[in-house]
Amino acid sequence: MMGSPIDADESPKMCFNAAKSYELGWYTDRHIELDPIAAGVVTLTLVGFTDYESDFGDGVMVHLDPQSVSEDFFVHFNRKDGINAGVREA
Repeated sequence: MMGSPIDADESPKMCFNAAKSYELGWYTDRHIELDPIAAGVVTLTLVGFTDYESDFGDGVMVHLDPQSVSEDFFVHFNRKDGINAGVREA
């Protein structure tokens, strides 16, 4: 599912599926690609999708692609603001 799980047209404002955003090619210039096994410990500052255009932070999404397993993992910060203003847990 992408976006709001509530059956309403105008609210709440939520868009929070990192894996689908990645697959659709959104925010590609702010993606960080890591193999967590090879990279070891890494410190990053993520910004929410609503801050995509800011110069702050290292990226809006981290794609963890461990070469040793078949699954990919996606991490992002779901800031309660703008297109995500209706997020219930922030």
